[in-house]
Amino acid sequence: MGFKIIRDFIKGKEEKGVVGVESVRQTGINAMFMTEEQQEDCIYKNGKIKIRLLDDDGNIYYHAYVDDILFSCELVLDWGIGYAGCSSVDMHIDSYKKFIGEPKYKESISDCGRWYSYM
Repeated sequence: MGFKIIRDFIKGKEEKGVVGVESVRQTGINAMFMTEEQQEDCIYKNGKIKIRLLDDDGNIYYHAYVDDILFSCELVLDWGIGYAGCSSVDMHIDSYKKFIGEPKYKESISDCGRWYSYM
């Protein structure tokens, strides 16, 4: 259950940045504490749940697709923290409603109404 970066807001429009980066099997010390099955779970499997990564000032860094709403979101957030200093994940409001239900906290909906603060 992995992730794939589909849009990079840090790089200029003419630069690719990290678009296309996907999660992969863990290596090194991370792999030492994971079973074979857990390592396979890290591989992106073409999920279409759309999320975005932000920093603590609310600046959008990346859009990504994830395979599931738990492990994949944690995996992409861990990647974003280490790679660019991201600190939170917003889920597209349609996906949030599909997997979780109606948002309880209206203040967690973005100004544009399309994103919900998830992690």
